[in-house]
Amino acid sequence: MLNLKKIPAPKIFESLSYEKILEEKKLIIKKIKPAWESLESDDFVVLSEAWAYDDIYHRQKFNNAIKSMLLPYSTGSDLDNLAVMYGIARLCGTEPVADYEFSVAAPPNTDTVIPKDTVLTSDDGKHFSKTCENIIIKVSETKAYGKAALNNYIKSSAVKTEIFVSSIPLVKIKALEIFDNGSRVESDEDFRERILLSLYASSTAGSRESYIYWTKSADTRIKDVNAVSNEPGIVDVYLLVNSDDFKDDEDYKALENKCIKSCCDEKKRPLTDKVNFHFAEIIEVEVKAKIKLLDLAMKNQIEKLHFNQIKAKNFELGDSLNLSWLYSLLHTEGVEKVEILNPQKSIEIGINQAIKIKNINLTYG
Repeated sequence: MLNLKKIPAPKIFESLSYEKILEEKKLIIKKIKPAWESLESDDFVVLSEAWAYDDIYHRQKFNNAIKSMLLPYSTGSDLDNLAVMYGIARLCGTEPVADYEFSVAAPPNTDTVIPKDTVLTSDDGKHFSKTCENIIIKVSETKAYGKAALNNYIKSSAVKTEIFVSSIPLVKIKALEIFDNGSRVESDEDFRERILLSLYASSTAGSRESYIYWTKSADTRIKDVNAVSNEPGIVDVYLLVNSDDFKDDEDYKALENKCIKSCCDEKKRPLTDKVNFHFAEIIEVEVKAKIKLLDLAMKNQIEKLHFNQIKAKNFELGDSLNLSWLYSLLHTEGVEKVEILNPQKSIEIGINQAIKIKNINLTYG
């Protein structure tokens, strides 16, 4: 697939060099007043500086307008509008859910029904949730349990929505856990990648890219996808997700069902293909190393840099962990020698696997 980061900037972009633009303005003044000399206290110097700053502003505004129409640079709502030409929309994410208890003081004479989509609010009225199903407190019972979804696309939240917006008398609400298992709105970077993949979405032959596109379109929690076919008519799709986003097997099964619905509609793939979804095998790795510094006074600064760089590495499906990469990352300015104790050799993995750096153990001397 095309790498947008390697595409050179278009020549239409205006130069934003203040010094260069200032000289251009001074030359214009010089042509009008040939005898004029550029002196720091001269009124024309002040005028040319203001003129140059104004030009910089309008050139930047022009550049931003061009960027809003180009896929490698467009962001936010500009990117949303650009994606319309490709026939797709940004994924809105998943609302986190929580278990709730609904209770009454005494058993009711008839079933008490809290309808699906009943709105609950927090004490301060700033946060809202909706019930995910009909919740029924049956005759002779005083409690019923159900789930509510927070009206926000985030991973988790400790807010509590325990007040009915509409009037449902004598029923008390109690949150049994924090809202969890949600996901944020699709990022600009992920959306750009999916826009490019959408070019393969109409493939009638079931290309690898089309399976990746439709699977990624199922949920923003899917970090990476790989699709392979080792025998005719059988397609294996591997999903890489963050295990912290899932509480139990039911959550994984729910995501798998979303992928099946997104990818396996007969309008989107060959009818003869049998598609199997698998969650990637995670290979956990501990990074352990001894690092000799040129100056121990720089330990805190270098240690923070090393930890941030290692944690920032996102291994995708099939990405190997090469010792050469680890040595280059640790051998930064101020480091005299690096001895990597673990892993002792590069780790090669399959397309159905992904590396996760579980622990980082670095000692400095």
